[in-house]
Amino acid sequence: MAMETSRFAYDAVAYPSRAQSHTHPERLAALALAYGLECTPVSTARILEIGCGDASHLMAIAAAFPGSHCTGLDLSGDAIRRGQGFKRETGLENIELRIADVSLPGIVQGSFDYILCHGLYAWVPKGAREGILRLCRDHLAPDGLALVSYNALPGACVRRELREMLRWHVRGLDSTEDRLVESRALVEFLEAATLDNDEIREAFRAELLSAKKKAPGFFFHDEMSEHYAPVYFHEFMSEASRHDLQFVGDADPAEMLLSSLPAETRQIIQALATDRVEQQQYFDFIVSRRFRHTILCRTGRSVADELQIDGLQRCWFSSLARVAHPDTLRDPNAVTVFESSGGLRLQTDFLPGKLALAALAACGPRRLSFIALARHVEETLTSLGHGPIWTAETATSVVRFLIEACTARVATIHGAVPDVTEHPGERPVAFSVARVQASTGDVVTSAYHHNIRLEERWTRELLLRADGTRTRSELQSELDVLARSANATDAAAWPALRDNLPEAFAHLARQGLIIR
Repeated sequence: MAMETSRFAYDAVAYPSRAQSHTHPERLAALALAYGLECTPVSTARILEIGCGDASHLMAIAAAFPGSHCTGLDLSGDAIRRGQGFKRETGLENIELRIADVSLPGIVQGSFDYILCHGLYAWVPKGAREGILRLCRDHLAPDGLALVSYNALPGACVRRELREMLRWHVRGLDSTEDRLVESRALVEFLEAATLDNDEIREAFRAELLSAKKKAPGFFFHDEMSEHYAPVYFHEFMSEASRHDLQFVGDADPAEMLLSSLPAETRQIIQALATDRVEQQQYFDFIVSRRFRHTILCRTGRSVADELQIDGLQRCWFSSLARVAHPDTLRDPNAVTVFESSGGLRLQTDFLPGKLALAALAACGPRRLSFIALARHVEETLTSLGHGPIWTAETATSVVRFLIEACTARVATIHGAVPDVTEHPGERPVAFSVARVQASTGDVVTSAYHHNIRLEERWTRELLLRADGTRTRSELQSELDVLARSANATDAAAWPALRDNLPEAFAHLARQGLIIR
């Protein structure tokens, strides 16, 4: 009965679906390498997503890695039907979508190299939670990796407090629309009425503000759904262990590496904890963790206790950071500041590290292998007359610096690179998922799995037409016609396309929106 209620809720109010970079299989692959595990290349992997919604996330994976095979499961028939329509429009053949109840056995056959379950575990009844882990146990390949993300305690208790208030407030209402309207009204009231001088309520006020900003689909399901069961990390791992699964890491290194804590705090945790699971639980207590992206593998595989330098040197890295003062980059005595979105920053005077991170920032979001990055740093150091030019110790230090940058969220580690181009051909081809999304909205997903807002009309029109059937000159002619027909208000938004089209294509290619 509970699952039928959930089915109705997700069909009555669609849950917005989008690409989630933290849950991409290539992130799992990177963390596996970092902890000494071998895994199947994403480019040829069998990938399963549980609770895929309309498959916006999975579709982007399938499009970026056409040699993979992707399967998506969801209980909502409406979501799966939207996904199947999306699939037809993209022309993808390496993805299949099915309506399925994860609490039932036998819903899939065979094994999968990567199993993804994002944001579902805490929002379904106990039988479905059991089904998720059972499916991982029964269908994960011997060298496979599973990701289960979930609302974690102690931080998630604040959301539980708000949910209980909202559900009580609308307890007598049957209409979905009425429940949504009234619950939003209560959020507005609570935000205005909560006492400003009550420091204990600071976290609750932040939760109210977060809820207020959510789109209706997110609000309805996140704040009003029937089930909500956040768990402590040790509780989740106890259930995972019962299903012969063990902890590998978190898909977001910043959420698991103790290096972000003061040295004294790290020492105390290491003295208290007997294993990595206990370490992570103490970490969660300290930061009041509210969400986790936990990577699992089969019990019996040898997972290293510490990051493995050799494995990290097989990874790729990227950065969207900005160098605050470029004139400090090549000065070994100067501190260079790197800034990322949201006010995140990292400062260092470590010359090889500065050069590496600056190289990533200069080409972001494109990814560079550590080997290519090391070659660049070595060549730059040589040109500057510094020595020793490059040693094993330097390589190790640069790897550790890059992980520090990932922890500070000014860089990202990757386990694979999509097949994109920096130099679009005579008949450019846009990333298929982005091209379809551009026809209905202004937010598209790139091959790098980034959600990008199209700020200008000409960018959308260019993506829509770059399907490989038009030459550059034909695209130019069509865009010129559109530019001439634009009204006075829109005209300023159109650049001089005849001169700027090559630059426009280069810009889109850098973002991972042009694949050929």
